[in-house]
Amino acid sequence: MDESAPLAKVNVQGIAQAVNRACLAELQALKPGNVSIHTTGNTGDAGATLSIAAFERSAQAIAEPITQPGRSVGERILAAVTATRAAVNTNTNLGIVLLLAPLLSALERLSADAQAQDWRGALAQVLAELNKADASQTFAAIRLAQPGGLGQVTQEDVAHDPTVTLREAMALAVERDTIAAQYLNDFKLIFEIGVPVCRLARRQGWSASWATTICFLNLLSVQPDSLLERKFGRPVALAASCRAAGFARRIDTLRWDESLQVQQLWTELMAWDRELKQAGQNPGTTADLVVACLFVLEIMPELRL
Repeated sequence: MDESAPLAKVNVQGIAQAVNRACLAELQALKPGNVSIHTTGNTGDAGATLSIAAFERSAQAIAEPITQPGRSVGERILAAVTATRAAVNTNTNLGIVLLLAPLLSALERLSADAQAQDWRGALAQVLAELNKADASQTFAAIRLAQPGGLGQVTQEDVAHDPTVTLREAMALAVERDTIAAQYLNDFKLIFEIGVPVCRLARRQGWSASWATTICFLNLLSVQPDSLLERKFGRPVALAASCRAAGFARRIDTLRWDESLQVQQLWTELMAWDRELKQAGQNPGTTADLVVACLFVLEIMPELRL
């Protein structure tokens, strides 16, 4: 897309295509423990090994319903999860949908002369205005998606109808879910960590897929994966973050064209991927955050914050 174009001038079809491209671009990158074109599938919520094709169908399925003009955040979430379930009959993208829906609603609020820096401001307004209807639709979507590691909670369990707004519900989950935390901090990890890191890597000459891997490693290094933590406990999640931080530090010392060192790094990342998958551990929340970062960059590559 035109890097200088105001966000409001991006048409609906272009936004839907950006959603699809972001989802597909994430699959092109090695993200240890997660599905990519470079590795075998990881174990999904239903216990089945998920294929690249399942994620590709999911990306196609959500592009239209989640970008439909005029829909609320809750409506976007429920429509996208419903479409996904019809396409693949398992949870492949609930986290992605939860992140993209507010970003898309914020895009609709921008005026004709709005620039990239206005996007996060509009997002803050969208998040502040979330209501009980958004919560009810989101809870229904979560029940439909049946994500793994959800468990039960004493307050506002998704098995029941909510009595609070969606943002209030997310506040109750903030300690156990990184995506919920983004609803409270106006997508801090996306706008302040993931997008700048990915953009810088691209400018330094790293390929698009390598830049995505670098984004993944940096996000995981600063925020333990909440899916890992829910399923396996805090020590496992912290160990993965420490491992990611080590890789991220090594990349900081390399140039993209230092072929021997980059190949060695790739070999070690592939080995870590196999290790995680053998243990059934996938940092899936971090992969969801990566998709949101890629979507932001699809809409406005030169986003300045």
